[in-house]
Amino acid sequence: MDQLGRTPAFDLDNPRWPILARSAEAHDVSFLDFSSGEHAVRFKRGRGDHFAVDGLHPNSSSYSYGYAAARRIIGKLEGKAHRAAAGRS
Repeated sequence: MDQLGRTPAFDLDNPRWPILARSAEAHDVSFLDFSSGEHAVRFKRGRGDHFAVDGLHPNSSSYSYGYAAARRIIGKLEGKAHRAAAGRS
């Protein structure tokens, strides 16, 4: 488990996180996994930039990053839906 100071932090290496992705997929819901890929690298490298003084909770920087990442995904999904609708016309 990753540690930030004395407090255990969000466990980016938890093997159970894929359960969330599988559950989302089963319900045809998009899942933005901050525990993998470029997101995990960013949070691991920038721990001091992304967590509140308690070392556990995200700060405004994390929320800003998460919002921007979600908007990118939503934009891709909207574009995909628009192209699919145009193909049906």
